[in-house]
Amino acid sequence: MQAIRYRITTLSPLLISSNTGDPNMVSTLDYIPGTHLRGLFANLYIRKKGIKNDAHRDETFYRWFLKGEIGFTNGYIVQKKGSDYKALLPIPLSIQREKGEENTAYDLLLQNEDFDKQTTPISGYGRLSGNQLYKKNTKKSLNFHHARDKERGVSKEGQIFNYESIQEGQVFEGY
Repeated sequence: MQAIRYRITTLSPLLISSNTGDPNMVSTLDYIPGTHLRGLFANLYIRKKGIKNDAHRDETFYRWFLKGEIGFTNGYIVQKKGSDYKALLPIPLSIQREKGEENTAYDLLLQNEDFDKQTTPISGYGRLSGNQLYKKNTKKSLNFHHARDKERGVSKEGQIFNYESIQEGQVFEGY
């Protein structure tokens, strides 16, 4: 198997909608799903080959995108140090910090039964280097918007909603 690393830099705010319980809020994921990238590349392949209505009959398209010979991992935020990029992964729920102690973390899967510290989950993305956990969260913005009446070209009175987006200038990486 071969793997090619990809990096995506957001040039403008990015919204990858996710379900929330609030009908007036559109939330975004904080990563780029591999399934979205697969769809993007499938669409590019169809356009380049001009096979809009017969893509399923194209042998390469079938193998790559329908049979699944090409896969895309999720793109997660990276840490950039100068010109060097450090890959990050979602921090597992078992990695938790001691309440009131920012610099002490435990992997609850490795603790014995007499472990009695009060802990709380660590959110975001991270990487371990030695005994140091480096973490980072995806930066997001909250935006206000109103619904529009397309026929009249004006906003609909009282129909305001919020949407969240990933901020521009962030780098995501996957394979």
